[in-house]
Amino acid sequence: YERGVMIERAFPGRAAAKAGLRGVRYTPRGLPAEIGDIIVGINGERIDDVEDYERVLRELRPGAEVKVRYLRAS
Repeated sequence: YERGVMIERAFPGRAAAKAGLRGVRYTPRGLPAEIGDIIVGINGERIDDVEDYERVLRELRPGAEVKVRYLRAS
């Protein structure tokens, strides 16, 4: 992927998983089988890289609702 931030893990019960976002899927041997969702926008802000992602998250209040644009491989 050229831009965005890939989700490594979406922990069950946490906000990302509750929203339906998916992390990397692994085979039983622990090898990556499918890439995770790629976040490309949060609340209308373009996410090109980890720095953009962290900047936008720092500006949010804990528990704030957000709109996330993402790409999914499947």
